[in-house]
Amino acid sequence: MKHIILLISMAITCVLVAVANVIITRIIGLNFFTFKLWFVVPAGAVCVGMLGASGAILAARYFNIRPTVVDAILMVVIAAATMGLIYFLDYTTFVLDDGRKVADLIDFGSYVDLVLTKAHMRVGRGAGVDSGEVGQMGYALAGIEFVGFLIGGAATFFLIKGLWRCAECGSYLRKLKTKKTKELTFDEASKIIDLFKAGNLETVQGVMAWSPAVRTLDRNGQKALISFDLHGCPKCKTEVVSAKVNAFNGKEWKDVPALTTRRDLLSGVSLRDQFA
Repeated sequence: MKHIILLISMAITCVLVAVANVIITRIIGLNFFTFKLWFVVPAGAVCVGMLGASGAILAARYFNIRPTVVDAILMVVIAAATMGLIYFLDYTTFVLDDGRKVADLIDFGSYVDLVLTKAHMRVGRGAGVDSGEVGQMGYALAGIEFVGFLIGGAATFFLIKGLWRCAECGSYLRKLKTKKTKELTFDEASKIIDLFKAGNLETVQGVMAWSPAVRTLDRNGQKALISFDLHGCPKCKTEVVSAKVNAFNGKEWKDVPALTTRRDLLSGVSLRDQFA
């Protein structure tokens, strides 16, 4: 039953995303799912495909559903169906300037052929340069976009599988509070993470409460920030505290996934006071 709920939820978001895509395209004249990086990376299609299957994320979290391989296949199918539905909705709602409906003039297959082969490719900054009709290459571009939708559906599955769950009952955790440290040196950040991972509860409380002395680090030098997140289980009320490192290399801030860690607290133990 729960997996049927996943399917229904995905079907709903598939329709909503398809309708929204058609409306936005009519308003701004640009189909978002056709956006590509370097002409071959279907970034727009991946995003729209994920949105089409995103109902699974909401249903999984709300109903505490663990998706199976079958669910993963359905997510990919729904994501791909989103692309087809976008074309079909555009076909059935397209009205020419003289008031005639396109659906009354040609069949769906002919319409898709016209859309793919007569489309214009725009390149350059802000897609401001029109390179003309794509011709038969439109089918190749559509194939790339189709693969993007498939990737988007698969990405939705792995996103759900990557969500943190309660060690006690398996329910999906919910983020309750966040606390960030002041800017730290790399050595300080490394020591805090080591203590957070290996120390006892008192040590964890200590490193979360610790703050460096008032100082000014080099604006362009290497430094780090640590974010502590408090997660709670909606079912058994146990808590989990995670630590995530964000490092500045002198040019930009970047997350350091390898240093992300979590501590599962015993039932009845809470660190809410540390986030006041």
